Amino acid sequence: MTVPEGLVGIIAGTMRREGILPQARQKLPHTRLDSRNARIRKALYYNTSLEHGYSSRIAKELNAQNVTPTLVSAMAQQMRKEGIQPPLSKPYPYTDLNSETARIRKALYYAKPEDRGRKDIARKLGGGVSSLQVSIVARQMAEEGILPQTDLRKNKGPRERSLTQRIALEIKANPKITGAELAKKLNEKPDRISSIINSLKSKGHLPKDYKPKPAGNNLDEQISEELDRRGITDHDERIRLYMQEVDRRTTPVILKRLIDAENMIESEEAKVQSLINLKKKSQAARLIFRIAELKRAIQQAKNLTSVEKTQKLIEKAVQQFMQK
Repeated sequence: MTVPEGLVGIIAGTMRREGILPQARQKLPHTRLDSRNARIRKALYYNTSLEHGYSSRIAKELNAQNVTPTLVSAMAQQMRKEGIQPPLSKPYPYTDLNSETARIRKALYYAKPEDRGRKDIARKLGGGVSSLQVSIVARQMAEEGILPQTDLRKNKGPRERSLTQRIALEIKANPKITGAELAKKLNEKPDRISSIINSLKSKGHLPKDYKPKPAGNNLDEQISEELDRRGITDHDERIRLYMQEVDRRTTPVILKRLIDAENMIESEEAKVQSLINLKKKSQAARLIFRIAELKRAIQQAKNLTSVEKTQKLIEKAVQQFMQK
């Protein structure tokens, strides 16, 4: 059922009169402007947040060739002089600092409270700025009263896994879990959970049907069945034991495959030099191409998240190299 827009406006007006909703803001009092300036003034007037970087953001939102951040900033200044636009928040008060400290202080000053983690700021600034430097500057700014003490986030260990990673781990730890159970467990909407599961399936990170299959040689199935036999039902415990068991079973095997493949590459590169010395340039060129293919395949295998896929890709690459 579609609700008419007029009905929404009537109900909103009633709720404002009853004091439930705040009063609507007065309409922009300027209309006799050229098209470009009118759009800029309108965007500035109705924008509720003019924080650091607002001019670039509004210029990008307007998406016009002749609208630049400088023009937006100048128009905002003019509107403030006219008393239409409220003054900006307290300006950044530091100009006489060395470059690196100034960058850190400025980033901390304008960052939202939830984005003031020392690692977040250091990563954003780059250029050799460490999280320790950010922490020292942040503490100094807090002591000066510029930053609230509560905004200082301490390093509490590794970052939380993304929702996609958590869903994949939950399913691997307990293949019987349903989308509804996942949504409840992770406190997310079922539609979003379903969308991520479908995405994982399409990328091959999950089987098309992740429900338990008959017993086989699949490592995920073996570990899941073993956890079932041990009566482990707690999700978090299953995930912890699953990751522990995967590392125990596969890491030595993968390391051996990688070492063997890299030893083979070194041996074949020595053959290339021998062929060049014997003036067999065409054979040397073919061998160089094959070695490059093998190196590329090994690098792809290292980037995979699935340990089984990593092992299979390395074995396949070595086998193809030997057959050529």
